[in-house]
Amino acid sequence: MKIWDTETGVLRLTLPASGALTDLAYAPDGRHLAAISPDGFVTLYTLHVDELLEVARSRLTRGWTEAECLQYLQTDGCP
Repeated sequence: MKIWDTETGVLRLTLPASGALTDLAYAPDGRHLAAISPDGFVTLYTLHVDELLEVARSRLTRGWTEAECLQYLQTDGCP
């Protein structure tokens, strides 16, 4: 699933999604996105990289690899 900036056409974020989705809903503050699959399963995504980094730092017990930074953080360099 790819999130694009509709004003600039820039790809903002790529999120993992397994299979078809029936609905998407943004939180009113724009910080989260809910994706709903045909079986009713809801996946909640955090959209702000700073919030993701905070969660990752609290859970990761080793350093990031460059591949992980590219795949999960969508950044050129690791924090």
